[in-house]
Amino acid sequence: MSSVASAPHETRGDLLYDEYGSSPYWAVRQLYNHIDGGISKIEIEVPRLEDDGTETWEVSMGFHQSGLSPREADTVNSLLEYDINAYGEGERKLPVCVQPRLAWSDENRPDSVPAALGPATNVKLQNVVNLELDEIPHVITWVMRRVCEKVGFDWSRKYFAEEPHEFSTITQHERYLRIDRDQAKKLVRRDGVFMRLFMLSADIEGSHVVYDSNNEDVVGYNHQLRLDRSAITDLFPNSQHRPRGLQLKHYHPQHVRESANGDPLYHPKLGALYKKASMYAPSPPSSANSVHRIQPIRSPGWHGRCH
Repeated sequence: MSSVASAPHETRGDLLYDEYGSSPYWAVRQLYNHIDGGISKIEIEVPRLEDDGTETWEVSMGFHQSGLSPREADTVNSLLEYDINAYGEGERKLPVCVQPRLAWSDENRPDSVPAALGPATNVKLQNVVNLELDEIPHVITWVMRRVCEKVGFDWSRKYFAEEPHEFSTITQHERYLRIDRDQAKKLVRRDGVFMRLFMLSADIEGSHVVYDSNNEDVVGYNHQLRLDRSAITDLFPNSQHRPRGLQLKHYHPQHVRESANGDPLYHPKLGALYKKASMYAPSPPSSANSVHRIQPIRSPGWHGRCH
């Protein structure tokens, strides 16, 4: 049976690279020394992942103190984190933060970093917008290459080009469809789909379900239905998302359109948001193709689509 493909909206998570240890982090530090601490709005061309040609990205770079302590063997007094904000075509955004993972063996190791993790470089996905999951590592790789080419810095092409470490995690991912406004009313009216799901889960023991409806500017302005794991397990026993919770969202843009006039924003979005609380907690084996793990993103079982 055919279905309409959904589109990515927002993604958060952590990409861990360990094949070359913490060398990519120190290389980024050297790059920032080369560019005197940052750059603003430099344009680069990034090859498209699946199509021919390139996409224009505008990149700015800055940094901030990490709050982490160096190892005794390190020759620096403090550790910085490096903010890279890239803006592509069609409101595509890639804000990331490059962080050190230094295999601390003493009390300096942060509680959030697994003791089993050796030296590595973490790329935190701050709030990536409108990129498919398998595009994210690709764009990171090429943004670094193209920026370094532009500023005349000797960057190793092997950095950020390998498969991310198995501890890499997607902590939040939302996909959406834009639905005809007249048809979307069936979702949010008093006997609509959202309310039916809410009522069906009302007596599920151990569940925590929240329905929040906001009709300030238009009916369906922002409706959110949050279903926890217990509710998902009961309502959708055969769903691949059963081990996790799910948030369904029906929402209009901040400024609601009064008439269509060819403007797609006249019609609301139906979004499905998945969240994971802990950064490095491994998923259960049955979730090998789930949204939470970076490693299987390029596998045949997961193509960044929700069906």
